[in-house]
Amino acid sequence: MRLDLEGLDAQGVELAFDADASHPRRIRLGRTQKLSGMLTKTADSLLLTDVQAEAVVVSLVELVLSSFSVQLGAEGSLRGLQGGLRREEATDVDVMAAVLDAPELCVRFSNFSVKGHLRGESVALRISGSEGQLEAGTVVVEGVEFEGDLSSRAERVVGQDLRVAWGADGYRVTLRCLELDGAHVGLDLREKSQEAGGEDKSRGSRSPVALFDWRTLDGLSGALDVDVHVNMKVPVIASRRAKHPFRIQIREGTVNYMDLERSLSALEESILDFAVRDGSLVLERGIPLIPTRGRGTPLVLWPLEERDLALTSEDRVRLAVLPRYERVEQESGGEEQGDSSVSLEELSLVDLQALLRLEVQETRGTASSLRALGFEELQLQGTVHHSPGKEPRQGEVTGKLRALCGSISGLFLGESQLDIGQLTLSALTDLRARFLDVRPEKVNFALSDLRLDSVSFGNLVEPPEGVIDS
Repeated sequence: MRLDLEGLDAQGVELAFDADASHPRRIRLGRTQKLSGMLTKTADSLLLTDVQAEAVVVSLVELVLSSFSVQLGAEGSLRGLQGGLRREEATDVDVMAAVLDAPELCVRFSNFSVKGHLRGESVALRISGSEGQLEAGTVVVEGVEFEGDLSSRAERVVGQDLRVAWGADGYRVTLRCLELDGAHVGLDLREKSQEAGGEDKSRGSRSPVALFDWRTLDGLSGALDVDVHVNMKVPVIASRRAKHPFRIQIREGTVNYMDLERSLSALEESILDFAVRDGSLVLERGIPLIPTRGRGTPLVLWPLEERDLALTSEDRVRLAVLPRYERVEQESGGEEQGDSSVSLEELSLVDLQALLRLEVQETRGTASSLRALGFEELQLQGTVHHSPGKEPRQGEVTGKLRALCGSISGLFLGESQLDIGQLTLSALTDLRARFLDVRPEKVNFALSDLRLDSVSFGNLVEPPEGVIDS
């Protein structure tokens, strides 16, 4: 049977794609304007060819795929439609539209969803069985709502050269660039904090990738002031309470460790010394009133490379060295000392004030996800408490950030990988991070003028053909 579509109205026509009971996939059409084309039907196949329409109303979209789903909450439309459809053992679709309008569009992934009013230009949809791809030259989404562990609201997001590919093995979304003028963002980290330190089962056998290369800190400069309040259980005097007023000047990623020592309260400063011994910076325990620097009992050491040893002539150490500390095991006296143990009762960072700048550093050979990071100014203020074994206390840090840049490579968010070739952000303001003990629970902030270039997100093992290499 052959049927000329010219002059017909496709209202009520429903296109059902290869699916099962748990994965419905259908699109229902509404009114049409200036429809033309040819329909050919046999016992085993259905063929739509040379389809054109000035406008088509789309009244229903329900596409449930293995990795995500798409639903339309209100009538949408396609303008300048052309293409065709073939249905035999599987369904093949190849259509293009000059303009796509999709109000109340919702895309749901396993652990987050994105909603908004989407308008696309130069749109192409190709489906072959369980595989498919959607392309658009320009995409504008208004009233954007992002829901998940991270929630966000933005008035308008603009994307260029969008490509969404999916199949039995997963999906991948790519964009040449993504821009938004402003957004309000909230992060709920309560469950993540409770799971911290646990095994990330979602990554399967993937090799872990460091989030951050400590060498990035070589570009950090500025000032950090904080009063460190310490309450410790110690032998003889039972407890020791002290306030250590640290006033830290950071210069090109280095700090003066002798200034840190002098910032300790009188008793601790008389006992603890920094010294350079056997190619390492060593924190050692000495004897009060007796000069034992370099001959005290080593507690913690930091192995130094050649350039780090050169810095010790100025009593300076790179911040990037400090995370590579090694604890020195103490020799046992061979007898139980009863109540001679030392334990931390409480530690508080009070009245933190920081004003920092980060110059982008060349970190060749890095395997970290966050790369080429830099910012013109970061301001932080706040107080955080740590009380081991006691009822946790609330803390808060506020701040703002100006002129952030960087890139992201191989950052896994659940099962999906995020890559961003270049990220630029004019400002992050109204930052408010709430802590329970030292665990961040909620973080809120506002973004201004964010641009992402060469974006790729998804869980397809092999990126779809044509993905922009970031």
